[in-house]
Amino acid sequence: RRRVKIIAMNHLCLRHQSFLNRITCVQLLIISVLLLHVTAGHADIAPTYKDIAYRTIDSRKLYVDIYDPTNPPPAAGWPLIISIHGGAWAYADRHNDLILLKLTQHGYALASIDYRLSGEAKFPAQIDDIHHAVQWLQTHAAMYHFNTNQFVTTGISAGGHLALLLALAQP
Repeated sequence: RRRVKIIAMNHLCLRHQSFLNRITCVQLLIISVLLLHVTAGHADIAPTYKDIAYRTIDSRKLYVDIYDPTNPPPAAGWPLIISIHGGAWAYADRHNDLILLKLTQHGYALASIDYRLSGEAKFPAQIDDIHHAVQWLQTHAAMYHFNTNQFVTTGISAGGHLALLLALAQP
């Protein structure tokens, strides 16, 4: 279903835009196709470390799953992709939107994190949870062989919004 949505979005982009905007749409289409190629077949990859609690609020635990690369860690540690799931801030969890999981086969570690959803906690609780997850990952970087100079956050939909808010909140 996701493939159909991406292709349909790009088809509409190409059909209803001016020539200059079509160039950007073509680039978007190419990136989308590459992402579809990269994401194919990730369902069989299990986390190396699963259900690690990075934060507890009252009795609610927030978890991270860590996927190690297939190659041994370099001396400085693996670069880390922090994946923040989408879901309109209202649904889904860290098991969704693992579009970059295949990059673990190319030397990147991936951490997929949970955050409190909007029905459970009001904003800015979500960005606060993301901050805590990143801090936890930095604190435990040596244990998991992460290079703290090579962290990146990414996400789809609400996850992308939270990644952007995190970047803008940094000094």
